[in-house]
Amino acid sequence: MELRAIQELLSEIFGEKNVKAFTKGFRVIVNYNNMPYCVVLRQEGDKIHIEKDAIDEDQENYDEAYKMAYRLIIQNKQKFGDSLDI
Repeated sequence: MELRAIQELLSEIFGEKNVKAFTKGFRVIVNYNNMPYCVVLRQEGDKIHIEKDAIDEDQENYDEAYKMAYRLIIQNKQKFGDSLDI
């Protein structure tokens, strides 16, 4: 799956303002309990991996925000085809 297509899907799921491309993939901002938390989606070859952000993962409620992002991606898994590896 091309990066542009992945970015469009993520923007559709999380909102355009909440998806930022970076060298290894995408940083997605998840709003949980009125706080923004970052989740990383990294592309390796033709697979996409969801990971915790090293900066935010020590924050209170980060695990809940991560689970929320994970659930949203799972709910939209069919849109990613075989690219998603979670």
